[in-house]
Amino acid sequence: MAFKFMTNEIDEVSEEVQDLTLETMSGITRRLINSVTNGEMALSSQTTNTAADIIESLGNVVNSAVFQYSQVTDTESNATKLILNELSKSHLDHIKKLTNQMFQITDTLVDLILGSRVVGEDPIRIDTPMVQAFLQKLDGDRLSHSTITMDSKQLHIPDVSALNVNQNETIWRLKVLSSVTNPYLWANSSSHVKSGILSVALGSLSKSVLNIEHTSEPFEIQFDRKETTITSDVVAVIAGRNIVHHSFYVDDNQTSVNLIFQSKTLDVETDLFIKYGNRPDEKSYDKQYMLGHGHFTVFLSEEYIGRNHPGRYYIGLKSKEKQPKTEHLSDEEYYDLFYGDDEDKTSPKGMNYTIMSFASSCRYWDEVEERWLTNGCWVSNKTVLSHTLCMCNHLTSFGSDFFVPPNSVNFQTIFTKFSDLKNNNAVLIFICCMISLYVICVVWARHMDKQDLHKVSSVPVQGCQVSEWH
Repeated sequence: MAFKFMTNEIDEVSEEVQDLTLETMSGITRRLINSVTNGEMALSSQTTNTAADIIESLGNVVNSAVFQYSQVTDTESNATKLILNELSKSHLDHIKKLTNQMFQITDTLVDLILGSRVVGEDPIRIDTPMVQAFLQKLDGDRLSHSTITMDSKQLHIPDVSALNVNQNETIWRLKVLSSVTNPYLWANSSSHVKSGILSVALGSLSKSVLNIEHTSEPFEIQFDRKETTITSDVVAVIAGRNIVHHSFYVDDNQTSVNLIFQSKTLDVETDLFIKYGNRPDEKSYDKQYMLGHGHFTVFLSEEYIGRNHPGRYYIGLKSKEKQPKTEHLSDEEYYDLFYGDDEDKTSPKGMNYTIMSFASSCRYWDEVEERWLTNGCWVSNKTVLSHTLCMCNHLTSFGSDFFVPPNSVNFQTIFTKFSDLKNNNAVLIFICCMISLYVICVVWARHMDKQDLHKVSSVPVQGCQVSEWH
């Protein structure tokens, strides 16, 4: 089909071509359905290929409209701000029309293909650059605990008994659509969904789409991330008995936060304190964790973040030496260990560590309110840097968000390090070098000033009076 090649270059497809493609694909879809319904054409692999071409053409059109909208909104000229707002609104209305009709036509084609399938047949996959589809008709045993992987997303279905539907249903129609980008840009909440979209629907022989909600076990939707590097990490040293503080800002309380902590020092344990709004200490904190040597992840759930307004969260870290095992020590060894003259017992050992953070959220598209919501969806504590794992107790279209809260420089913590320079050799050496370099520069500058004074003087010119010296 020529249209999928004509619309392949998304930066060259005008709105007129987009509208023409939409109108043409709608007409071809109607003729295809009529031909199959009237018996003029049998469903075959050729029908599936035609449907794939139609879906690819529509996906290219929507992707082109989304790209052109991003080009308009990236312009930062104040002189044309009013004009850009009007253009943005026009683009969003156009994207809305294209997106709704694309999914409507896709659903029609999907139902047409699924109608001819037999239970137990291999699933049909339609792979296009913008939209992918997974279609299968199967029984309850094969549906339960099945996993579908599409592009950078993965769906895990719970047991059929947990779906809260008529238990007499024995044949299921599974439809899964995956979009590379989020086309629902006309909603104000679209900024919270930076992933692609995964739409899931379950039907039966008698009904194309069943209302699946309030399931006793959640659906698991995994969104992989292409960029998994966090640059806003902090490498620091805890020494002595001070608490070191870090902070991060969360601007949306419908998110979860992962703190990735890695200690590089053996035989040292760390108390990690979390508090919203103020710096925590050993007596005042919201949450406390005991961390040892190695790699640890602290998960702050949406339930905890949601109790507070958007704002700044503080992390407090305090090191202490790991207590050795004493069950096999003699009385003399025990006394030497805890009451000896070792100076290290009076102050905990310093510790090198790295701490990073990232935030995730899970949302679904409400077709009635036309906005992204979080009801019935939450972030799993199995979320890691490489992907977000969403848990949802209903079916619709899903998306996720991922961002790195910026770390702020805590000058109070920096200055407290100067009170314990003997345990911070690197800092002490650096300060001494800087002072020495400053003294050398001052001496050299003074020496050059004296040389300049010798060069600048009054020289008498022959035949001139004293008052006329130059």
